[in-house]
Amino acid sequence: MYDDTQYKMNSGAKLIVGLVIGVVALIVLAIINPMTIVGAGEKGVVLKWGAVQDNVLDAGIHWVTPIRDSVKKMDVQTQKMEITTLAYSKDIQTVETKLALNYHLKPELVNNIWREVGKDYQTD
Repeated sequence: MYDDTQYKMNSGAKLIVGLVIGVVALIVLAIINPMTIVGAGEKGVVLKWGAVQDNVLDAGIHWVTPIRDSVKKMDVQTQKMEITTLAYSKDIQTVETKLALNYHLKPELVNNIWREVGKDYQTD
């Protein structure tokens, strides 16, 4: 004769094992992080084993290969840089000048900027 309690215990154990496997899979997925989010006003520079690739990621969610690929985000919105400098006139009076520069990066060329200048392009 068929024992119904034995079947219920096996299906309950299968459910627990399935839940544990699912939780472990989610934790592994979170650790390797196969997705990246590029925000509005940013472009993503794709690095494959540290080498800059030709493709530039637009705003949104993108899948990347974990460990091999990384994405560096660069701001392409208009930015303002201000510089204050001192100068002396002919009759030795101090003149303070404040210069303002508004600029933005060309979105399609951010990978070239990353490759040739680096992430500290503002200070170089």
